[in-house]
Amino acid sequence: MEPVQRRPKKKKDKKPLYILFGFLVFFGVFIYLITRPSTQSKAIKELETSFNKKDIEMVWYKYKADLYQDEEFVNETRKKLSSFNLTEEEIKDAEAGYRQLLHLLI
Repeated sequence: MEPVQRRPKKKKDKKPLYILFGFLVFFGVFIYLITRPSTQSKAIKELETSFNKKDIEMVWYKYKADLYQDEEFVNETRKKLSSFNLTEEEIKDAEAGYRQLLHLLI
């Protein structure tokens, strides 16, 4: 009997797998960058979950550098403040504070 010769195993090339993995990572990062929420949408979401004047003030201070000139953010802030049925004095105090902030930022 002759000994059976085994063929040497071919080493599989893993380069296509690395390319595929790199492409999937790149595609995932690209999709994340396209669909991530904007600063404005984050701020408005936080305004919607605010339950008192102090919460709104904290949201204002948090996002004032980016959104103080954004009409939608300012309008949502005003709407939320008006929904609390604050007294006239509290509303004037809040508006005065926001005006001071706006003048400091401009």
